[in-house]
Amino acid sequence: GCVLFEMLTGRQCFSGETVSDTLAAVLRAEPEWKHLPEETPTAIRRLLERCLAKDPRKRLRDIGEARITIERVQSGAEDEPTAAASVETAAAPATKSRFSWLGYLPYAVAILAIIFAFTYNKTEAPEILRASIMPPDDTPFDLRGFHPGPAVISPDGQKIVFSARGKDGTRLFVRYIDDVEPRALTGTKGAGYPFWSPDSRSVGFFADSKLMRIEISGAPPITLCDATSGKGGTWTINDVILFTPSFNTGIHKIPASGGEPEKITEIQLDQGENSHRFPECLPDGEHFIFLARSASASQRGQVGTAIHLASIDGSIDRVLMPSISNAIYAAEHILFLREDVLMARPINTGSFEFTGDAFPVAHQVRYIPGAARGIFSASTDGKLIYQAGAALPGNQLVWFDLEGNETGRIGDPSEHDALKISPDGKYIATEIYEDIGGTSDIWIYDVERGIRTRFTFDPAPDNRPVWSPDGSDIVFTSSRGSHSDLYRKSIGGSGTEDLILESDFDKWPTDWSSDGRYLLFTVSSESQSADIWALPIADGGEPFTVLATEHTEFDAQFSRDGRWISYTSNESGTPEIYVRPFPGPGRRWQISPDGAAASRWDRRGGRLFFTSMDGSIHVAEVSTDGETFRVGKVEKLFDNSESGEYQVAIDGSMLLMIKENDVHHLTPLTLVLNWTDDPELRR
Repeated sequence: GCVLFEMLTGRQCFSGETVSDTLAAVLRAEPEWKHLPEETPTAIRRLLERCLAKDPRKRLRDIGEARITIERVQSGAEDEPTAAASVETAAAPATKSRFSWLGYLPYAVAILAIIFAFTYNKTEAPEILRASIMPPDDTPFDLRGFHPGPAVISPDGQKIVFSARGKDGTRLFVRYIDDVEPRALTGTKGAGYPFWSPDSRSVGFFADSKLMRIEISGAPPITLCDATSGKGGTWTINDVILFTPSFNTGIHKIPASGGEPEKITEIQLDQGENSHRFPECLPDGEHFIFLARSASASQRGQVGTAIHLASIDGSIDRVLMPSISNAIYAAEHILFLREDVLMARPINTGSFEFTGDAFPVAHQVRYIPGAARGIFSASTDGKLIYQAGAALPGNQLVWFDLEGNETGRIGDPSEHDALKISPDGKYIATEIYEDIGGTSDIWIYDVERGIRTRFTFDPAPDNRPVWSPDGSDIVFTSSRGSHSDLYRKSIGGSGTEDLILESDFDKWPTDWSSDGRYLLFTVSSESQSADIWALPIADGGEPFTVLATEHTEFDAQFSRDGRWISYTSNESGTPEIYVRPFPGPGRRWQISPDGAAASRWDRRGGRLFFTSMDGSIHVAEVSTDGETFRVGKVEKLFDNSESGEYQVAIDGSMLLMIKENDVHHLTPLTLVLNWTDDPELRR
C-alpha cells in the first residue's frame, strides 16, 4: 500500500521530521488521499484503503488479492467511474490520460510479488518498527538504584510512564507514543516504580513511604497504604494491587481502592531469600510471577535468585526459572534478563509450563544492580520498550565544593551504592556491585592515589561500611546467614571477619560514636517499621533501642561530641530530618522544612547537612553546646538532581558524592513494534 501510494503521488504515505514523528503518523494519521491523481480508478482507491487500514481486521489479508485487483484494472475489467470524474469526463477521449500511469504498474506488481514470496502462508506479517524515545528536555530519567522509576508501557500500548528528575525534583511523566512531549503528573513528587492499571487509565507508584495511585486524566493522587521502601507493584484485572511494601518483605495485596494490606508470600529464610519483589500479574488475574532474591544461595547449593510463580490465594508458590532480575509476561512469553540480554520464552498460561526454548530479543539492556531491576516493558498489543547501555558503568565518586562545582573524581566509573570517609580523610570505604546479577562487596579507595582494593570477598552481599573512630576497623552488614547481620574486620586485610551481632531481624550500621563506645544501626523486619538501635561495641554490652515507634526511623548519625543524633523519620507523613539527645530520652527538633533525608554532620561542628526531596543539598546552622540543642539558619547550597549518596569532607569544605552516569539517564528508550513477529529474534 505504501509503495503504490508513493508511486501514484510522488510523496511518502507517512512522514515526519524524526523517526518518532513518522512512527506517530503510522499509528495515528490517515494518508492524504487528496494527493492521489484525480483519474485514479475507484478499485485502486479501495485497494489502497484496504492496504492501509489501521484496524488489522479490516486490512487486506492476502497480497495475491492486490495483484488480481491491479491486473483487472490494467485489463479494463475494473474500469469503474472514478470518485472525481463525472459521467461526461468518463468518456473515451479521457481514457488515455486516465490510464497513462498504468504502464508503471507491472513494476509495482513485481515489488509486491517479492513481498508475497516472503510472506506466503502468513495471514499477516506486521513490519518490525523501532524508534527512540528521549527523556524530557533537561529532565533525565531517574534510574538511581534505591528508588528508580524505570519506564513502563501501558497495557493498551499507547502510553509510557516513567520517573524523571528536574530542578524541582523527581516526578512521574506520561508520554503518549504518538505525541512528541511527555506530560508531568501533578502530585507525584519523589515517585518511583510506577505500574499501570489494566485499563491503562491509572498508574500506581511509591512515594513518601506510601503506595499511591493516580488517574492520568489529571485527578490528584490517592494514598492506599504505607510502603516504607516499595519494590514494585502490579494491578490485576480483578482490581487488586499486588506490591512489595519494603525491601525485605514478601508480596502483599490490597484492593485498588485502598484498605488493609494482606501478605500473600512468605520469605523463605532457610532458602537464603531476603526479598520478594516486582510482582507481575498473569492474564487470568489469579496468578502472578515475582523475583525472590537470595543472598548467598550459591554458597549453600540452593536455587538462588529466581522468578517464582504464585497464586493470589496462596495455593501455589514454586520456582519458575533462575533469573538475576525481574521478569514480565507479554504475548504468551516470559521476558527476562540473561546477563545483559533480554530473553523471551513461550509459556502456556493454562498449565504454566514453558512450551519452547528462550530466544534473544535485545542486547545490552540496562540493569540496575542495587534494585535487581532490568529496564524493559511490554504491552499486550506487541509493543516493547527497553533502555540499552548495560555495558556502561553506572556512577562515579566525585568531589563537589559547597557551591555545587565539581572539583575532582576518585577512581573509575563503577556501580557504587554507599560510601564512608575514614576519620583521617585518607581512605573511602564503599560498596560496589561488580557484575551484572552479582552481589556487592566492600572496597577501599586510597584518596591520594585514586586506586581501590577489595575488602570483602564473601559471595553474599556485603553492604553499608562504617569506620571505627581510629580508622582501624570497618563494621558492615552481610546476608551470609538467614538475616542481614553485623560483621567487623580490620582494614589490615589479613584479619578475620568477626560476627558481632546476629538476630532474627535485618540490620545495617549507620555510624560509630567518636569515643568508640557505641555503634548506631537500623533494624527492620516484615512485621515492624524501621527503628534505631545502638550496640555498646566497646564493652561488648547488649544492644538497646534508641527510637522505636509505629513510624519509620532510620539513618541515625552521631554529632561530633556524641551527645546528639540526627535521623530521618516519616512521623509527619513525609520524611524529615530530626535531632534528639543520645541515648535519650528528651525533646526532638525538626531540622528540615519540607521533606528531606540523608543528614550528615560537619565533623568540625556547627553545621548539619541534608538533602531535600528534590535532591538539592541544604545546610542548617546548629549549636550543640550545653544541654540544649539550637537550630539556626537553614540554607540551600545547590541543586543535586544528578547525584545520590554523599559524605562531608573532614574539613567541611567539600562533599563527596556518588554521581550518576549521565549517559544512562539521557539514553533514549527503544520502542519496538511487533517484536514477536521478528524472525531474526529466533536465530
